Amino acid sequence: MEARARVEDLGSCPPTPWITGFLGERDLAFAVVLEDCGSGGSDAGPVAADFLNALNSPLAWARSVHAALT
Repeated sequence: MEARARVEDLGSCPPTPWITGFLGERDLAFAVVLEDCGSGGSDAGPVAADFLNALNSPLAWARSVHAALT
């Protein structure tokens, strides 16, 4: 896996953290962009990790997302 994380500072706007990456063995690219908060590695990184872990357990991921939204 390869990944790159960063925070874009757009002047008067709040910071926009992001992380992009790819899994060569699965031929999969991904990107996470968070609006108005945090930093790339420490905030967008765990979201990307949750997504990648969900590839092996989609039902568990769906339950965690539902719990976070309710």
